[in-house]
Amino acid sequence: MEKYIVQKAQKIVSALYLITDLIKESDSIKCYIREEGILFVSQTLMLNATLPIEKEHAMASVFLSTEKITSLLKISLASSLISKMNADIVIHEISSLVEFIKNKTFLF
Repeated sequence: MEKYIVQKAQKIVSALYLITDLIKESDSIKCYIREEGILFVSQTLMLNATLPIEKEHAMASVFLSTEKITSLLKISLASSLISKMNADIVIHEISSLVEFIKNKTFLF
């Protein structure tokens, strides 16, 4: 299961890189989205921790990171930096991954 989560996170972050590619380098939101994306993948890897408290902490970090990414995408959309279609797709994928993790918490 953890492998699926990490692979899904990697795909989401790849999409983030693609949709932010057209944002100017001088626009700091591009860097924030990408940095948070990399952090998100790192946090999903921590879901493999052996101690339950570490897994809880990792899960909380993953959820916080997804909220940050979603907020940054909404800001980018409102600022016309990314398209509605791209924002909607990535936000939907993030939401479905979060729901998947929440539904599988009994396995942690």
